Amino acid sequence: MKRLWENLAHYGALAVLLAVVGSGLAAMEMLPGVHLAEGSRTARPCDELPGKAVPSLGASHLPYLGASHVAYNSSPPTSGPHMPWLIGSGVYGSTIPPEYQVHLLEHGKVLIQYPAGAPSSTRKAIERIARRRSDVVVSAPSRDVRRGVALTAWQRIQLLPRFDGSRVGHFVDALAGRYSHGWSAGADDCVRGRA
Repeated sequence: MKRLWENLAHYGALAVLLAVVGSGLAAMEMLPGVHLAEGSRTARPCDELPGKAVPSLGASHLPYLGASHVAYNSSPPTSGPHMPWLIGSGVYGSTIPPEYQVHLLEHGKVLIQYPAGAPSSTRKAIERIARRRSDVVVSAPSRDVRRGVALTAWQRIQLLPRFDGSRVGHFVDALAGRYSHGWSAGADDCVRGRA
């Protein structure tokens, strides 16, 4: 009888393990911009991505905030020197220094930024998206965004003249997780003409 219970416990644990692995694979399928096809991850081709590709400035770490570094090639930045410490995703009520923004992008996050004086309705709509997608989205006001909404991902930028929930959602879905310390399978920077 003891042997029977041991076998049941063993097979029960195996069933739980298989369920967890299966759930993990299903969750990978739901990652934005990544799709499972016959067991492999593939990314959307460059011509299906929103926004504009921006050449890489690398991903070097700065010794301290305020250290001199090469000027960013987009505003807000999409790559380049950044702080080695990662801040959390979600909603910020004050501006985020560019050097922290870049580190978020390096980890596959998408930033949604808006002017400090944006209408309350715009800010609240953006914050709803950031809360709903807090695993991959960061929202904050910006000194560099004078009007509209700026969307950034690693080496990708889209400047909208005004808030458009559908375009913001498309940017997040297409680009969150596409790059996280390296390109997801099938993805690239879309600057060198590949993929």
